Amino acid sequence: MSQVRFDYTLPVEKVIVDFSEADIWDASTVAVLNSVESKYADRGITVEFRGLDGVSLERYQRISGLG
Repeated sequence: MSQVRFDYTLPVEKVIVDFSEADIWDASTVAVLNSVESKYADRGITVEFRGLDGVSLERYQRISGLG
């Protein structure tokens, strides 16, 4: 598995994170995603998580308090 690094200094309006070949397994993953989303939001940048399967989406929403 490769490690992803986010560059919060790039001049973009939107960041898309593709989960079509990945799963969300636990609260630590959700915490990292929430942190990434928050850091971009602080800079006025929207983050979209795409490709989450049903189980991963449910887990993300439940742990994040969104579902």
